[in-house]
Amino acid sequence: KQQRQYLSSAVPYGYRLVNGKIQQEAHEAKVVSRIFQLYLTKKYGYKKLCQRLTQQKIFFRERPFQPYHIYSILKNPLYYGEIKGGSLGKYLGSFEPILSKATFLQVQEIRQSRCTAKKDTYPYLLRQKIKCPHYYHCTDRSCQGIFLRAERV
Repeated sequence: KQQRQYLSSAVPYGYRLVNGKIQQEAHEAKVVSRIFQLYLTKKYGYKKLCQRLTQQKIFFRERPFQPYHIYSILKNPLYYGEIKGGSLGKYLGSFEPILSKATFLQVQEIRQSRCTAKKDTYPYLLRQKIKCPHYYHCTDRSCQGIFLRAERV
């Protein structure tokens, strides 16, 4: 943290690791900047951005962009220079950011405004009352908990 270096081996799109230091990759950095600018127009969602980039023959490391690529780019604070260091917390890196913090925060506001919570049409009366006995909630078929219909409870 004192050296303000990037501590991960997986470097985000737009950057490369050169001799242990993170540096911008010129072409990809322009693409990242363009993605943020297009998203700021509010005319593009993740899928439309992917389609536009593919039409322009711009790829994510030799593959077509996918919505999850756009999502991970738009939510990553590293693009304005902030590194999430796990137990080290957040700190500013010693590399050149691709965009300003103001641009990043504007995009986050748009992302939040577009985020719609799913609303259930059925009032589940026992929700938040009954939990999986093995772990908070069942996440897969390997859970040892028993599923019961509401009528039986």
